[in-house]
Amino acid sequence: MKKKYDVRGMGCAACSARVEKFVGNLTGVQKVEVNLLANSMVVEYDGSICSSQDICDTVRAAGYEASEAESEEEAHRRAGTSAKADTTGAFAGGEITRERTGEMKRRLIVSLIFCVPLFCIAMMGGDGVIWRVVEAALTAPIVGINYKYFTVGFGMLARRGPNMDSLVAMGSAAAIIMMYFESAGMILTLVTLGKFLEARAKGKTGEAIERLMGMAPTEARVVSGEVGFEEPGQTAFAMVPLEKISAGEIVMVEPGEGFPLDGVVVKGQTTVNESALTGESVPVAKTVGDEVCTATANLSGRVWFKVTRTGQDTMLAQIIKMVEEAGASKAPIARFADKVAGVFVPVVMAIAVLATIVWLAVGMAPAKAIMIGVAVLVISCPCALGLATPVAIMVGTGKGAEYGILVRSAEALERACDIQTVVLDKTGTITKGEFASDGTTGIDEIKETSPEAVKELREMGIEVTMLTGDKEEAARDIAKAAGIDSVISGVLPGGKDQVVAEIQAGGTVTAGDGGSRVVAMVGDGINDAPAITRADVGFAIGSGTDVALESADVVLVKDDLRDVPRAIRLSRATMRNIKQNLFWALFYNCIGIPIAAGVLYPVCGLLLSPMIGAACMSLSSVCVVSNALRLRKLKP
Repeated sequence: MKKKYDVRGMGCAACSARVEKFVGNLTGVQKVEVNLLANSMVVEYDGSICSSQDICDTVRAAGYEASEAESEEEAHRRAGTSAKADTTGAFAGGEITRERTGEMKRRLIVSLIFCVPLFCIAMMGGDGVIWRVVEAALTAPIVGINYKYFTVGFGMLARRGPNMDSLVAMGSAAAIIMMYFESAGMILTLVTLGKFLEARAKGKTGEAIERLMGMAPTEARVVSGEVGFEEPGQTAFAMVPLEKISAGEIVMVEPGEGFPLDGVVVKGQTTVNESALTGESVPVAKTVGDEVCTATANLSGRVWFKVTRTGQDTMLAQIIKMVEEAGASKAPIARFADKVAGVFVPVVMAIAVLATIVWLAVGMAPAKAIMIGVAVLVISCPCALGLATPVAIMVGTGKGAEYGILVRSAEALERACDIQTVVLDKTGTITKGEFASDGTTGIDEIKETSPEAVKELREMGIEVTMLTGDKEEAARDIAKAAGIDSVISGVLPGGKDQVVAEIQAGGTVTAGDGGSRVVAMVGDGINDAPAITRADVGFAIGSGTDVALESADVVLVKDDLRDVPRAIRLSRATMRNIKQNLFWALFYNCIGIPIAAGVLYPVCGLLLSPMIGAACMSLSSVCVVSNALRLRKLKP
């Protein structure tokens, strides 16, 4: 079975690595993914060997708290019925993120109130017992409000699982012992400032989903009686909370209102803005028999629709579910950062001790040598490594949702950037799937956007192949109209997945070169599902069958083939952002730690103040999150 858990207490990549290691070693657990950004964990396990309680107990043994996440039904009922509620941070860790931001704000304000005069006294050079007492008195509230660094940090140190809090606790405690009160106060204040900025920035990563969650009304106008009346104003109706409405009931929506649930229009006609779900800004005409969806806006006419899907079954709920699952999953590129994070803190502590010993051995004053060790501890930042991948994945998948591109997992998002060949089903994908008669035969019309999509893919250096069961002559005509050179025709429905496998194993279709290729399959029918599953990345057109949609790695909500190159551009931009984040996180630590350890002191007399180290540490993770947030401006 597979379950999601909320995990509390994680503060850095070392924390998430420890939780993943502990739970992964539990007998019966097959797979575990811990997401630092979302404060969540997804576990696949054998329920006959271990239980959910065993998993929570294991997390507790690692030094953290875990509980089962709310059920899908509860989550999506909240998403669909709490539109006007405060949803800040609902996607990026939910309540945990909101609590953390508020807590850090309070701690920062108190810290600043006492840190400013403490710093001024230190700058004035006050000396003597009286000044030391005053400095100690000003430092005490800063230590008190930030006590968690010490309780958590030393607690994890005692459990032999030191994390970033351990580094901060050890560094500031050493400064206090050496009576460098201003250093201790500044370290705690600057780290708290960084954590506050980081928490606030993390809260912005899920804004795309928060906007969706806020678009559904909380109640609907349910009509009483039959829909055969001529005077709408005389119709009896009642405002009913969404959770109490069932499929089959009739709901009336006035112009300017949002559709509260999914359904089919039974009376009236209007135009609907579906941009919230599809990213398409052009209004869509709706009349009797047409489908309408939650979170879309009724623009021009009064309509009545029969409810077909409620709660977690609505398209909005499904979109939120897909993006949440993708954001909580882990990309393969993150494995490197996880390995580094697992040993990062112990290595840093060893470097700090070694640097102190070396400088003492060469005759440096003990106070100065200890401050070098403190600087090493507080400049190190495992958070930047841990956040490098998940923040970009979460922002990238959220951005995709804005354009109607739903990526099911971080792994699929990573694979999509390497696509070399796109295999396109014909009917319903390249063509409309609507056969118009010319008097003798039925002609399937090509979609207006298909040639443009093919052109974009080819300009991106991607080979395009059409795969169809049609006879070669008819297939060639459609391919020519779409701008496709490579055609594989006459393939029976059961053979499509084998063709995809052959393309993957044999190289390009046109050249027939050897080697393997990363292949994407795009389809919409039930006969496309095996090929979609077989492909490295499977795309399903949103108007397709449920089987095809369930088989796909990427769901394209709009019936528009141009979303395939858009999805690949989104993938490439996200992976580029992740690599930038990982580079800067590693570069920062590889440069900052040696400088803090004093490698430049023999050359130019440079020693890094612990206060500067703390400021750098705080800003490093903020910079990583801020860089990922640039993806919000992406227009794929």
